[in-house]
Amino acid sequence: MGSCDVVRRKLSLGARDATTGWRAKSWTEDTVKAIFTQKGSAPQNLGVGTYVREDALLQVCEGFVEGDEVKLPNGKYYEVKAVREHYLTPDNFCHRELDLVYLPLHS
Repeated sequence: MGSCDVVRRKLSLGARDATTGWRAKSWTEDTVKAIFTQKGSAPQNLGVGTYVREDALLQVCEGFVEGDEVKLPNGKYYEVKAVREHYLTPDNFCHRELDLVYLPLHS
């Protein structure tokens, strides 16, 4: 897919449920620019030593954390499983590399 606008769904955890102990989940959405690469696609935009480890890879400058979701322009949802930061020098941030897992049953 290459460069595109994706919707970042930032995960927020609320109060614990009295019965299960699970925290209530909620998401806030905003649009960010990113480079999206699916597994098995041509690695034209990947740097040396970079490859798709999960279902897809997203390269972005904005902050993401594990558990956040990404919605692509085609309506598919992915969950962030790992975040790696890349620096040009120890003080010069370049971008984040996110491992994504496809969510086929997302509503």
